[in-house]
Amino acid sequence: MLFAALKDDLLGYYKKRIVFIFVLFVIFASILFTRLFILQVIQYEQLSVDANRNRITTRDIVAERGFIYDSKMNLLVSNTPTFDLVLNKEDIRRNDDDDVYGMLARVHKIVDFDMEAVKKAYNDNNVASVLISRGLNFADIAYFEEYADNFVGLSVELHSVRKYFDGLAFSHILGYVSEATPADIAKNKEIYKRGSNIGTMGVELQYEEELRGRSGSMEIERDARGRILNVLHEDPAIAGNDLILTIDSELQKYVSELMEGKKGAIVVLDISDNSLLTLYSAPSYDLNMFTPYVNETEWARIHRDKRSPLVNRPIEGQYSPGSVYKVIMALAGYEEKTVDPKTTFKCLGTFHLNSYFSYRCWKRSGHGNVNMQEALAQSCDIYFYNLGLALDIDKIEYYSKLFSLGEYTGIDLPNEKTGVFPSRKWKKAAIGDIWYPGDTVNTSIGQGYMTSTPLQIGVMMSGVFNGGKIYKPRIVKGIFKQDTREYVEIEPELKHQIEVSKDIRDNIMAGLIDAVYKSGGTSRRAAVREMKIGGKTGTAQVVSAKVTERYKKNEIPEEYRDNAWFTGVFPARDPKYVVVVLAENGGSGGTSAAPLGGQIMQKMLEMGYVTPDK
Repeated sequence: MLFAALKDDLLGYYKKRIVFIFVLFVIFASILFTRLFILQVIQYEQLSVDANRNRITTRDIVAERGFIYDSKMNLLVSNTPTFDLVLNKEDIRRNDDDDVYGMLARVHKIVDFDMEAVKKAYNDNNVASVLISRGLNFADIAYFEEYADNFVGLSVELHSVRKYFDGLAFSHILGYVSEATPADIAKNKEIYKRGSNIGTMGVELQYEEELRGRSGSMEIERDARGRILNVLHEDPAIAGNDLILTIDSELQKYVSELMEGKKGAIVVLDISDNSLLTLYSAPSYDLNMFTPYVNETEWARIHRDKRSPLVNRPIEGQYSPGSVYKVIMALAGYEEKTVDPKTTFKCLGTFHLNSYFSYRCWKRSGHGNVNMQEALAQSCDIYFYNLGLALDIDKIEYYSKLFSLGEYTGIDLPNEKTGVFPSRKWKKAAIGDIWYPGDTVNTSIGQGYMTSTPLQIGVMMSGVFNGGKIYKPRIVKGIFKQDTREYVEIEPELKHQIEVSKDIRDNIMAGLIDAVYKSGGTSRRAAVREMKIGGKTGTAQVVSAKVTERYKKNEIPEEYRDNAWFTGVFPARDPKYVVVVLAENGGSGGTSAAPLGGQIMQKMLEMGYVTPDK
């Protein structure tokens, strides 16, 4: 009986254990089945997408930026390879932020980069990859490749940066590219991301849409270790369009050599359509320092430079034009029939406006009785004081603005300034005062409140001697489209037009010829061998005479010296080109600016732009 009872107890005990284990098995199997059902049925599509995302990644293909050529198809800008360090977020496991920050700290000991900017980009869910550093050297490349397993998610990628074949001579024309700022990216997220290049100055900025091209993409299949197995799909990038400029690189380089060590601007225009053959600003800066990027020390040095090398003086520099402005005064006087070639005014060295105010001529002893031709040749101030008062400021304003003074010329470059052409309305708004006859006197010789850019003076001269057609000046001649493989010429754009008769042009030219070739002419140092030219100098004060009178002439500090101007038109027999020279703080236009203008015109004669006189 005892054994029977014990047997029953054991059987009962094991039955309970078996039932318990069976219940546990059923519960576990139910959980497992439920989980498998969820994974295999309910979450199948999402998990499939996630699995493919781990296995298949999409990478951007950055478009090659378009090339830039001069007018004779000499290459000015191309692209060159650079190796960049990139963090690919898709290759990093989720919730590994601490490991990533630690890795970035290790990377920072090897290459310099903006840690805060990289962390911000890493935490941005809209950013798939983060550019850490540009322009790795071969030692850095070898290190990251050798120890790749210690830097999960990092890769060395081949990109391209700009290569400028003469970064000093063309800096203010071409401009440069830099990394897109957060503001740039916010404006156009579909095109730019962190690390994207964008035109920042010059043609690179003005024609950004043409030059940047269209980026592509590719789908890449990887194995568990992140190695590329296959390219599943590729949407190729389309390179940016090529630009052909109106600039002649040989002439541009020659001008840059002439201006070495100087401050100022030089402009050469084809007067038939205002195509620019040369546009140079001194001092310059080397564009290649922006390749692959400019360091903070170099950037700070340029910004601190008191000579302002980043300023594009031909279009941004605003200066009193001085006596070069007398050309438009002559045109206005003839057009309005206020004077004719025989009209004379007497210059005794001082002009008395009334019993209170008097104004000097630059020649203290005076020029005597002079007509227009003599007044232009000898740059007589008093002749133009009289002419200005006879015309009145309203007529002077009309002709000046017609020829783009005080207005945008419309050049296809960024940051152009308008200068100031003073008028009754302007003075009331800017100064809160009425216009006085003395203001007209000062304006008549390009002084007083008036300022203009060197390019505006070039456009003015071009309009006078091409018969009154004021074209928008242009830098880009045409565009070679990469998608259609066709060349598109950019047509000249006419801004204003007035009929300037040949008689008026010839009368003005006679004065400019005498300025170069006749005794007493102010532009004699601009004379060119084998070709007659017309020229006009200008000397414009930058401080009042009371300041400079304290110094001997050769001891005046540079910043107090007058700005020197010269503008030439050639050949005189049939004008085709205009040259403008501004020598900033150069002193006299006849001694510093005119010789530079003469050398440029001589060079163009030698290059075959014009032929010698018979």
